[in-house]
Amino acid sequence: MTAVLLVAHGSRLGDPGGTLMRLCEAVRNEFEGLLIELAYCELQQPDLQTAIDRCAAAGVRQVLLYPCFLLAGRHVTRDLPAALAIAQQRHPELIFQIEPPLGADPGLTGLVSDGLRRGLTCAGWQVCGKE
Repeated sequence: MTAVLLVAHGSRLGDPGGTLMRLCEAVRNEFEGLLIELAYCELQQPDLQTAIDRCAAAGVRQVLLYPCFLLAGRHVTRDLPAALAIAQQRHPELIFQIEPPLGADPGLTGLVSDGLRRGLTCAGWQVCGKE
């Protein structure tokens, strides 16, 4: 069995609009048979170690970390690999993989462009560019 951990930064405000939870639910609906959960680098629970412990308890053998970050900053380049080194010692039976952050995905351009078109249209401003 495989698990995917959507890893976010975390916020002092939590997720008041439920944005990340809705994203997690939508991704779960796309991938039957995968355990898909949220984990946070700081400020919120579950933290990464807790989420990994849950995966191990559920009988997972492979864990894919998907950083929900635009840039490969400190959390992606330093904190996640360090946390995985600890998790690997605690759970040597698990296989881990870290994906690049969202900003590395070529599909992000289309997402941003669609959002800009909506924003410009809602503001009543002229939309230029390719449709």
